[in-house]
Amino acid sequence: MIVIGFDRDLTVDVNGGPIPLALVRRFAGDKNFEVWAIGNQRLKEEAGIPGIDEMKERLGQGPKSRDNKKNAELNILSKTERNIKAKIERCRMLKQLFPSATKYIVVGDFDVSAAEGWEWFSPAAFLNAASEIQST
Repeated sequence: MIVIGFDRDLTVDVNGGPIPLALVRRFAGDKNFEVWAIGNQRLKEEAGIPGIDEMKERLGQGPKSRDNKKNAELNILSKTERNIKAKIERCRMLKQLFPSATKYIVVGDFDVSAAEGWEWFSPAAFLNAASEIQST
């Protein structure tokens, strides 16, 4: 099984990206893939896939942390850095949920190649590789 985490904004065609929503849905409907929304959560409804709340629920985590020290550290970062850090954390959570997956793929406009064990694809690169990935 392959786990794929999709960003939405500037990634999927519903919000300026090159990846057709139908392609996300096609991967989500394939039993060989676990497909999750890791960015803008509107993608959950649009593609019929789980997202951040479902990750936290399955991992037994509660609502967003009110850790003032952690929040202060995040406020020092730029919006882009916070976004990247959040997506890397969501990748870590998915890996925890699916430790025996054969591959982990994250797709989005922010380079999150620092996510350990994950292969990052820009939207255009994923679109070019989608057929090969689906036949894996």
